[in-house]
Amino acid sequence: MHFRAHPWLATFVRCGHWSAMHDAILTIIDRLGYLGIAILMALENIFPPLPSEAIMGAGALSMENGGMQFWPLLIAGTLGTLAGNYMWYWIGVRVGYERLGPIVDRWGRWLTLEWEDVERAVRFFRKHGQWAVFVLRATPVMRTMISLPAGLARMSVWRFLVFTAAGAAIWNALLIAGTVWIAKRFAEVGVEMRCDRRALTMLGTVDGLKAIPVTEEDWTTEHLSLRAGVRIVDSLDEALDHIETYGSGHSDAIVTEDYTHAMRFLNEVDSAAVFVNASTRFNDGGQFGLGAEVAVSTNKFHARGPMGLEELTSYKWTVIGDGQVRP
Repeated sequence: MHFRAHPWLATFVRCGHWSAMHDAILTIIDRLGYLGIAILMALENIFPPLPSEAIMGAGALSMENGGMQFWPLLIAGTLGTLAGNYMWYWIGVRVGYERLGPIVDRWGRWLTLEWEDVERAVRFFRKHGQWAVFVLRATPVMRTMISLPAGLARMSVWRFLVFTAAGAAIWNALLIAGTVWIAKRFAEVGVEMRCDRRALTMLGTVDGLKAIPVTEEDWTTEHLSLRAGVRIVDSLDEALDHIETYGSGHSDAIVTEDYTHAMRFLNEVDSAAVFVNASTRFNDGGQFGLGAEVAVSTNKFHARGPMGLEELTSYKWTVIGDGQVRP
């Protein structure tokens, strides 16, 4: 997710795997309703690149438009999550630790799974016990992966199902409530969303939220008002290209759980201040320890970023000698 704060123009991207399947997600939910939610959430837990945030978020926006209701949506999402996680549990029980290694080494890349991920989840499960299944299902950390060591440890199947369902219900409820809250909050304060075609299919149905098609000029315009430009892209490469083309060089931020993506963003984005998982509003001289801020420079020569008194002054060298010369 990238926000260019100074011109109040924002571009949102779920870095890494916001997914080229976005249009398919909306189509499946539109045609199959709650069954589509359940199927997609099951697949999300088998193929992690399919984002649960997009699935439950789309369901939440449909709910706001009168197409779905909270409890059926929550139940469908939780049942789908339960089915997907049970598959990993079943693999752990049937395959076992020793035979699992070669399988992950050969096929793991198709599931974005590495053996180090499995070992980390196993260590966490052994350290914290069976309650780890419930706790991690309700957090964005190792939510799916914890099902595998539960199966390897032959955790009671009924306890696994209860813990997984409870944790998944909490997580899905947070996704629904969070999406609704953001949409309503934007609508309440009068934010105007200028969306590309894909974003418009999601945000254009929210009651009270003003969503209109974006223009090419919007990407480079400093609106100085409550307007947000919204574009959905399929990869980090696309996000970086967008920033390089339209960015102001002032402030850019990424919200991601992927360390590699975060470091690449810091290294490749050419702005005066670059942030990871933090608001671009921290681009301020007082926050950076410069004292009172006078201005923010996007130049690359002399001063860049927030400027205090020291950055606005220059200096000269004074030399007093008694006849020295330089050979």
